[in-house]
Order: sequence, then C-alpha cells, then structure tokens
Amino acid sequence: MTVALRFAARSDVGLVRSDNQDSAYAGPHLLVVADGMGGHAGGDVASSVAVAALAPLDGESHGPDDALDELEVALDDARAEIIARSTADPDLAGMGTTVTAILRAGNKLAMVHLGDSRGYLFRDGVLSQVTTDHTFVQHLVDTGRITAEEAEHHPQRSVVMRVLGDFDADVTADLSVREARVGDRWLLCSDGLSGFVSAETIEETLATIPDVDACADRLVQLALRAGGGDNVTVVLADVVELDELPDGAMPSTNASVVGAAALSRKRPSAAAESPAARAAWLTGRARRTGADGAGDDGPPEDAPAAGTPGDGPDDADRDDTHEDEPLAPAPRRRGLVVAWVVAGLGLVAAVVLGYLWTQQQYYVGAGDGRVTVYRGIPQTLGPVELTSAVETTRLRVDDLPAYLRERVEQTISAGSLAEARDLVAMLEDGVEDEEPATPTPAVPSRCPPTGPRCRPRRPTRWSPPHRPAARRRRDRHRRGRRAVMASIQPHRVRPGRGTELLLLVPALAIGVAGYVLAGIGVTDQVPGNAVGYAVGTTVLALVVHVVLRLRAPYADPVILPVVVALNGLGLAMISRLSLAYAERGRADAGFADRQLAWTAISVALAVAVLLVLRDHRTLRRYTYTAMVAALALIALPLLPVIGQTVNGARIWVRIGPAGMQPAEFAKIALAVFFAGYLVTHRDTLALAGNKVLGLQLPRARDLGPILVVWGASLLVLVGQRDLGTSLLFFGLFVAMLYLATERTSWVVIGLLLFVGGAVAAATTFGHVGARFDVWLRALDPDVYGRDVGGSYQVVQGLFGMANGGLFGTGWGQGRPDLVPYAESDFIIASIGEELGLTGLLAVLLLYTVLAERGLRTAIGVRDGFGKLLAGGLSFVVAFQLFVVVGGVTRIIPLTGLTTPFLAYGGSSLVANWMIAALLLRISDEARRPVPVVRAVPTPDIGVPLTVAGRGTGTGRPVRTPAREVPDGTGPQPDDRPTEHLEGDA
Repeated sequence: MTVALRFAARSDVGLVRSDNQDSAYAGPHLLVVADGMGGHAGGDVASSVAVAALAPLDGESHGPDDALDELEVALDDARAEIIARSTADPDLAGMGTTVTAILRAGNKLAMVHLGDSRGYLFRDGVLSQVTTDHTFVQHLVDTGRITAEEAEHHPQRSVVMRVLGDFDADVTADLSVREARVGDRWLLCSDGLSGFVSAETIEETLATIPDVDACADRLVQLALRAGGGDNVTVVLADVVELDELPDGAMPSTNASVVGAAALSRKRPSAAAESPAARAAWLTGRARRTGADGAGDDGPPEDAPAAGTPGDGPDDADRDDTHEDEPLAPAPRRRGLVVAWVVAGLGLVAAVVLGYLWTQQQYYVGAGDGRVTVYRGIPQTLGPVELTSAVETTRLRVDDLPAYLRERVEQTISAGSLAEARDLVAMLEDGVEDEEPATPTPAVPSRCPPTGPRCRPRRPTRWSPPHRPAARRRRDRHRRGRRAVMASIQPHRVRPGRGTELLLLVPALAIGVAGYVLAGIGVTDQVPGNAVGYAVGTTVLALVVHVVLRLRAPYADPVILPVVVALNGLGLAMISRLSLAYAERGRADAGFADRQLAWTAISVALAVAVLLVLRDHRTLRRYTYTAMVAALALIALPLLPVIGQTVNGARIWVRIGPAGMQPAEFAKIALAVFFAGYLVTHRDTLALAGNKVLGLQLPRARDLGPILVVWGASLLVLVGQRDLGTSLLFFGLFVAMLYLATERTSWVVIGLLLFVGGAVAAATTFGHVGARFDVWLRALDPDVYGRDVGGSYQVVQGLFGMANGGLFGTGWGQGRPDLVPYAESDFIIASIGEELGLTGLLAVLLLYTVLAERGLRTAIGVRDGFGKLLAGGLSFVVAFQLFVVVGGVTRIIPLTGLTTPFLAYGGSSLVANWMIAALLLRISDEARRPVPVVRAVPTPDIGVPLTVAGRGTGTGRPVRTPAREVPDGTGPQPDDRPTEHLEGDA
C-alpha cells in the first residue's frame, strides 16, 4: 500500500493584527505551522526562519529512523539563525516562534512540537488533540491545580513555557512517530483557530467538508466570524492511498507557503468587511478615543473590500535557454553555392533570433566598482559583446554586505529594466540595513518577573515619542524587509514554449542542412524532395510543440529540440548511406524512406503518450503489470516460429512482413516496474548490514531482488546471445537502486556480479567468447579473417573514423558504406568519418544535454516515483549511448544495441520517442509553478459557534489523548504513537 498526503494551507492576518506573524508550509511530505511572537519587531521573522529551516526536508529521501533526527537538526539550525539575527539587530531581541511539524517517511509520520500551536487527528469521526500545549495554564491542568474549564478563562493562558527563541536555554521539543493510516485527516493550526473556535465546531467541520481546500477555507472563516483577534493559520492534510485514486485525482505535489513566509503576507484579511470586522474596528476606535481623546469618522479609505485574496506565494521569473549552431562542412563538388545558402539561412535566422532575445534581457552586475544595470547576457560571441551598460548607479560594490557583494559579482538576472531597477533599490536597502539600529524600549510585560517565560504581547502601532515620524516609517519599512529576507519565495518558471520554438529553428536547420549536403556530396545535386523533406520534418516538430503548448505547457523546453536535432542528423546520415548503397546496386538501398515513415509513426505515438497520460503517477498503479509485460516482451524472441535469429542474436520477433525488437519496449516497462517497486521498498533496501573493507554492505536477506535481476540478465545473455540487452537491463536496475537508496555498495555489488557473470559466460559459451576475442584481439589476422564473428566490422569502423580526422571528410565524401551495418550498429562510426572528431563530439554533447535535462527533471519533480522514473529513463538513454560508443571504439566489447534517435530501426526510434514523451510529461509536473493560495469565503454550513474570549468554547472538552501522570497511573489513549521519545508527555 502506497500512501500520500492531499494537503491545503491557509493563513489570514485576522481582524485586529496589522501584520501576519504566522507562517505555514504544506507539501507532499512536510506540514509545518509556526506562530511567531515578539511584536512587530520579530515575530514574522522568527516564524519565517523556522519554516525556511524545515522546508528543505520536504522530500522522499527520509527513512522512518532518521526523520526525527532531521527534524531536530532543522530546529537547531532555526534556533541558531534566530539567535544570530537578534544579536545583529537589537530591534529583534525577544523574538520567538512556536513550531508544530509533521514529516512523512513512507507510511510513518514523525512529529515535532513546541509551544501552543496544536495538532489534531480526525479518525473514524472522532477528533483528538495529539499535541500538548506548552503553556503555564496547561501545566496547572496537568498537575491538577485547575480544571480544563477554568483554564479557558485563566488570566495567564497566553504564557508559553517552551518556544523556539533567541536564547540559549536547552528547550526540549516533543518528538513522536505515528502511523499514517488511510482515511485520517490531520489538522495543524495556530491558536488563532483553536483559541476562538470550539473543538466541537472544528470536529463537525472536518466531518462535513471532504475537500481539504474548502475545509481549510471554512475553518479560517469560522475563526474570523468568532472575532478573529489573532492571526489564523491552518494546515490540513488527508492520508490517501494512491493505488485507489481514479485518474486525474492524484494529490498535488506543489508545496504551499502562506503567512509571513510568503511574499503576500501584507494582504488584509479575507473578512475585512464582515460584521466581525466592523466590531473589531469599532473596538479599536473606542480604545483610541479613550487614549487620546479623538475619534475617527469611519473606517480608513484604503480598507480592503470583502473577498480580498488571502496569502499565497508569489514567484520570480527564471528561464533557461540554450542555442545550438549547425555545423555544415562544405562539399568538394558542384552545388556548393546552394548548400551554403540553405545552411547559411538557417544559421543567420538562429543568430538573429538569438541576438534579439538577448537584447530583451537585463541583469545587475558590477562595473568599474559600482552596481550597474546591463542589457543583454554576460557572454561574448567571439569579438561581439552581447551586453551593454544601461545605467551606472552611485552604489559602490565594496559598500555592499558580503553576501550581496558576491551575488552582484556573479550577476543577478532580471526580466525587465524596471525589475532591474527594483533590484538596485533592494541592494541600497541592504546597505541601509547594515547601519546600527537604535534600541527600542521594551514593551511592559504582564508576566511575573520570576515566572515561566511568557509570550510578549504584540504591541499596536506605538513608537517612542522622541523619534521623528520619518524615522518611525523607515524603521517599519526596514522590519518589513527583514521578514522578506527570511521568507521562502518560490520561483515562477516560465512555460518555456517560446524558448522551445526558438531552439527548434537551429535543430531543424541541422537536419535539413545535413540532408541537402549529403545529397550534394553523393549525387552532385540537391535532392529533388529537399523542400518536401524540410516541410515534413518541420510539421512533425511543430505538431509536438503545439501539443506541448496545449497539454504540457511547463514541459522542459530543451528536450524536444535536442531530440529533433538528433533525429534529423540520423535521417541525414541514413539517407546518405541509402544513396551510396543505391550507387553500388544493393537491393536494400531503400531504407531511408522507411526510416522517415518510422519517424512519423514515432512522433504520432509520442503525441499519443502526451495526450493520454495526463499524470505520470498513474503509471505507478501498473507496477507489477509493467513487470509482467517486460518479462513477456523479453521472452517473445525465444518463442518458436515468431522468434528470429539475426547475426547470431535472437532478439527479433517477426509476424508476417512486420518485425520488431521487443527489448526496446521492455526497457520502458522495466523502468516503470523498478520505479514503482523501489519507491515502495527502498527503506528496506537502504538498511545497512556488516561493513567489509570499508564498504557498508546491505543485509543478506535484502539481496534477493538484485540476485533475481542478475539471474534474468544472464538468461538473456545465454538464451538470446545478446550482451548489450543483458548489460542494459542489469545496469538500469543497479542505477535505479542506487538512486533510490543512495548506497554505493549496491553499485559495487552490481558491477562485481555482472563482470563475474560475463567472464563466466565468455569462458562457457562460444558466441560470448567470440565477442571478447573481437574486443581484445581485433587486429589479430586470425580474428580479423573469420567468416563469422570476426573483427572486420570493428576494424573498418576504426579506420573510417581515423580517415575523418578532426573535421571529417564532409557529407558524402567518405566511404562509411564499406562498414557492415553502417546505418544501424555503426552509425556512430559513419558520423565520425564524415563529420570528424569535432562533429562527433557535438553529437555526444547533444546526448549529454538530453541526459542532463532528464536528470534535472528527476531532481525537480516532487514525488519519489517520478524521480526514479525520470532518472531511470535518462540513464537508459545515456547508458545505451555509452555501450554503443564504447563498443565501436573498443572500450568495451561490441554489443547489438542501437544508438538512440540516430540509428536505423523502427523499434528503437519508436521506443526512444516514447521515452522523450515520458520525460516531457514528468518535466511538466516538475517545472509547474506552485498555485497561488487564496482564502475565499465559503458557503455557510450552519455550524454553531461557541465563543468565550480566547478559550476553546463551552462545549464538551477536546478528546485529548490521556497523558501519564507523575505517579505512573492513568488511562492509555486509543491513538498512542508507535514510538514515544524524549519530551513526549
């Protein structure tokens, strides 16, 4: 069973406070509520620091054993940051925050708690408070001095005994681990909810509103209707089982940051025009009238209208662009002018469009020792500078703080000139913030001088009378900026479809130019179908681009152009070899048209994948179905009649005129199976066993999966006589196992097992031994002269690449057709001969970019299944390229694998286009921005309210888990944590 969290987060400033000092975070694995204290000076800073320290834990890489340790470390980091800030700025002295957080590790929930924010569990229709308030009043209740009813109205109910603050006291947090049970609903909230809305009302709201977003909105509205005397923050999460969810109902993986930690924390309350808001305003007016003898005529003119959106994260722009310039060697025969015109137009278009794009960019950097605004990008293209200074400010770089000076020297990008000027203004503010601040007189506290540490009251808009108004305004503005420094500010990623369209221009130009130059080089004339070929490939690329724009607008903008460029180069080289075979009178010379048809089919299937698969997490439901499909595809060539042996390897299936290599599709099914299996069992596989020779080995009983896959790969090696497929399958599993567990021991064990198995097979089976002979003794006359299984193909490929040299012979000027299977197994050698080492390295760099974008997608996507699937698919492409290039260059034994996107073959092309489509789909989820969270009024559900000051109401008491009293007696609660650690009362 695989569980996940469906979550929502809301925060409202309330009807009395002028600033929101609460912060909250809700993500797939982490829920946090932090209620800041310390007045305008630092409450929002403290809560933002706490959330910023905990937010990096929101990931799949936590085991149940280390989740609590990581929460403790994050709290220690937050405490150190709070102490450092209050030490540097006396205005922030006395700040602190409560923290209540839940970290999901598989099906376990690790919880940490400090202060009087609360955690509730709604299970089987019953609401239970799972945290204990760290307040003086709760201590009196626990020791039997007062009752729970008396605590609701106690004058010291706001005194907090444990807090994450700017002091060195050893404050111990409550730590516990609980089970994540499907159907549970978890609620984390600040006292702005629990202090104004009764437990009965909360329970009824959680029971009657199944949607987490609507329920969170309703809880905030209930607190505002009850008076809203404090900031109101709510984090709500349902525990769901992924395997039982219908299509399109998967929980979001985009985290929500609200409150002081979000950029929009200054927005007013969503209930600013409600009757409760009017009452709060009249109360404040009466207080002001009594204090200074002057009243107000009415609400301020800038009062917000009802329904003003609540807090939600704002974003900053970021975009990545890459430009690839086609390399077009000049032919040595006639038609040189036409070839250069075709290639030159594509190059000029790419350069012009790229230059126009750079002149729309701005950035802030250092120039002559001063902060300067530049237009363009900080790069040079030969003697051409792609940047120019627009404005030079009076701000000296040396006057900036160290961290800002480093940022400026590395340059800070901006989307427009206005945004660049705003960045300069922020830098100037940063210099002002380094000035020593004037100490602020302390606000009198009602806490007894010898009593427990209490929460300071949040003052109203008061300042010492001796400070001028301008200074007070500047101080308030500076405090607001400090909170921004502690905020979590999610970046807004541009969809990137414009960048993708721009990159498609040189990508298509590379393929079309190669096709034209190859035709000129072989036949001394431009191919008659050159225009149709250019139009056809352009239409296919634009079809995918339009589908991405409509169905996956945030997909990676680089993957499609790279794939189009590689596919175009492959078509050009295959066409060149087809023309050479036709001149030699070979009967199999018409494969170029077939490859073009397979390209159209591949693009159509890739589009189908993008249209049908709306959420990559849907594939996780078919984990074991994918395993069965992969095993069936691997076994198909072994069946009689349909299984075919070609060149000694039994990897083909032929039904009538149609043939295919099932292993190409089996690798995709295996990647889906491995991702689903490992994301569920990786906690077990990550457990360490004994340490041997400095290497931490896994436990013996956990070696089963790798031994099974190892045995299956050896069966493929023996039964199908295919070293490449066997190596690819086993390498895929070991790589994904390492990605899931991060244990190097699995890689070492995998390498030892495969090398040992391959050596044993080489000495036992003749066809495997022949591959090793070709690898080790290629130039031996006996091996070279063999009729079957000799090294003639490898040696000819090496001679061809040597003939190409550094810059190649040029399209159509070499003799790659002398190498057997130059269009499939040895297309890398063909490219190396005619484009030279320079062209071959350019092709390999395209593959490197493709693998890098896939791995970036794996890093960016938030769910563990998507991380492993994207990482596995990226590894398949990169590892398959390594095996092919390694075999052609004699780094490793030659295998039967084909080069992705380049080599001739329908099965390989279709499978690799499907891999590209899957990576595009996952990258759309990875790059999709966090949706803006808005607090909007919800329909009245008729829930009665019980309001009693700051108490929990006069209804029945909260169903709180019973705590063990000092004498060791007391009932045991029904919902005890699976573990009780230090600090758990």
